Amino acid sequence: MLLHFEKCDAALPGYRDVKRRLEKHLPDYDKSALRFSDFVAGLADAVGRAKTRSGTAGDEHRNNPSTGVWKLVELMSDESPQA
Repeated sequence: MLLHFEKCDAALPGYRDVKRRLEKHLPDYDKSALRFSDFVAGLADAVGRAKTRSGTAGDEHRNNPSTGVWKLVELMSDESPQA
């Protein structure tokens, strides 16, 4: 979620570390009450930043914070009907 707002190369060992950074962008951030509207504007940026962070296959454990969620988002975007 953080990559929707900023490039982050720092290791963030726990939820509190991530939450602190997210609250700089979303002061009322609550992980149990996410609003898509808070994140949609940064979706393309988040995918781009996540791709940069992903590195090469086999190195995933060295890339904190990183997930493969960007792959799913791209796939869903490619499959969604165009307006």
